[in-house]
Amino acid sequence: MIQIGSLAHVVLQTIVPQSTATGPGGVKRTAEPVAQGAKSTGVELEVVGQPMPGWNLGLGLTTFEAEDAAGNKVNTDHARNLVTLFTTYRFTRAIEGLVIGAGLNWQSRMYSDSTNPVTEEPQRLEQDAFSLVNLMARYEFNPQLSLQLNVENLLDESYYSQVGFFEQYRYGTPRNYSASLNYQF
Repeated sequence: MIQIGSLAHVVLQTIVPQSTATGPGGVKRTAEPVAQGAKSTGVELEVVGQPMPGWNLGLGLTTFEAEDAAGNKVNTDHARNLVTLFTTYRFTRAIEGLVIGAGLNWQSRMYSDSTNPVTEEPQRLEQDAFSLVNLMARYEFNPQLSLQLNVENLLDESYYSQVGFFEQYRYGTPRNYSASLNYQF
């Protein structure tokens, strides 16, 4: 069985004009740059299927372009391309109740051009393309009780989840582990 999600997505928008404010310590903060007549177009595709009993597979692709009326790129602090791939497998017979899974998230480069708040010189804040690998395992003791273990960012990729919002970076989540015990009433 294969299911296909949204296939196309087009948005036309005008981004609010630029405004600058002075923050604590006299540091200047700049809002979204002027982009009158901005146009954003893109495609989002998702395919989900079950190639064989117990095995689920999903693939998602997203791409977009955004330009102002003069053809200059806008919203460059968002990755232009995203790819997600995930899979789970439910074991039967010998280890019935065990489900294992893996996922891969990739995103393209993103950047933000801004003004250094101290030197007032132009600067580019940038994040190269990166991938994150995630794993999971769940054991279902019975229909009500299950234990799940997750590893996010398995390879401990160092990345920024945010670039350029008010001239700052935000670090992405490092490798982390979680466990949950679930009981359904």
